[in-house]
Amino acid sequence: MLRSIEYVGSTVGTLIGGIVVAASGPHLGYWLNAASFLVSAVLIVGIAASLLQTEKAESRGYLQDVRDGFSVVFNSRALMAVFIAWNLVMLSNAGVNVAEVFLAKVSFNAASMRRRGSSSGASRSCTRPRWA
Repeated sequence: MLRSIEYVGSTVGTLIGGIVVAASGPHLGYWLNAASFLVSAVLIVGIAASLLQTEKAESRGYLQDVRDGFSVVFNSRALMAVFIAWNLVMLSNAGVNVAEVFLAKVSFNAASMRRRGSSSGASRSCTRPRWA
C-alpha cells in the first residue's frame, strides 16, 4: 500500500510539475521545489531528538569504519557483484548526463543556457528550439 502511494505521488507530482513549468516557465517550478525542501526541513526539525537515535553506534573511527565496510564488500561475492554493477550503472549514467547536452544542442538545435553576468558577458537565456 505504501509503495502504491509513493508511485501515485511520483506520477501525479511529475504531471503537476510539468503543467506548472509549461504554464509559467521553469522559475516557478524551482521556487516550488525550494519551498518543498523548506517544508521538509521544518518537519524534520520538529522530530524529537530522542526518536532519532536509540543507542550510540559502535565506531572505531571514520576511516577504519570505511575500511571495515569495504572489507565486508570485497570478501563477499554477492556484495562485490552489487558493488560492480552499481558502479557500472553510475558511470553509464554519468556518460548519459554528459551526452544529453550535446544531444540537445546538435539534434534539437537548442542554444546554450548562459547565466547573467557570465564571463562571456551574455545576458540572454536559452532560446526556444525550432520544433517548439
